[in-house]
Amino acid sequence: MLWSQLLSRCHTIAVGVLVVATTSVGGFAFPQPAHAGASGDGSVSDNILTAEVRFDSPPTDSACVWEAVSGVQPISVTNGNVSHTETLVFQACDNRIVSYHWIRNDAPGRVAESVRSRVSRAINMLLVRTAPSATDMVVNSDMWFWVPRSLWKPIRLTAWVVTPVGPISVTVTARPHQLSYTPGDGNDTVRCVGPGRAWSARVRDTGESPCSYTYSSASHTRRSGTYSAQATITWNVSWTSNLGIGSPLPIVRTSLPITAHVKEVQVLLR
Repeated sequence: MLWSQLLSRCHTIAVGVLVVATTSVGGFAFPQPAHAGASGDGSVSDNILTAEVRFDSPPTDSACVWEAVSGVQPISVTNGNVSHTETLVFQACDNRIVSYHWIRNDAPGRVAESVRSRVSRAINMLLVRTAPSATDMVVNSDMWFWVPRSLWKPIRLTAWVVTPVGPISVTVTARPHQLSYTPGDGNDTVRCVGPGRAWSARVRDTGESPCSYTYSSASHTRRSGTYSAQATITWNVSWTSNLGIGSPLPIVRTSLPITAHVKEVQVLLR
């Protein structure tokens, strides 16, 4: 079949927040009519399918998988003045290819955006510890800051929608990447990759920390008597789908205010 003939047979369906373009290849007919299915609220009107985006686990009773066709570049499709790109994927059931479908590249991405919004709300600021504590920091002495490694874990959330050719699922993963400390004394923010190193009595001052800061002046010079510091965690966010595609998403930052009381220790020699 010529590409022009194949493209002319494409049939477009809008699914909730996404659009799926499908076609029949090799005698496999496009199923009609299209229904959202019992697992989601939906309706069909003028070839438009509106389906509910679900955040529970997608169905696992299907022996079918979708994969992008290797060696076939995405194509550009223009409807009126609006253009988008589509990728050719195949559906294989029991290790046998049964159909091909042109899927709009922005379809899973639109679902991913809705999932990212929910992931962003689910990300909590992780516990940040300091040594010395925020009330006992000392001038010209390294202050360590870190997050317990048991808390430095990714957060994942999966969403899916019902389509005429099966569920499209998208998984968004947020991974903690960078820990930073803004001292509040006018100096630059200190950044380190990872959760830092936990201070312990065994380590004491002989060890080194990738996440540390040294105050050069006491906080009593401020009207409040303290510095308004802040700890921040930067999360790298990305998505993948059961279509074998994915990409990074905008990063997410969570912050925790810290009231730093920095003392000046004086030593009297006799």
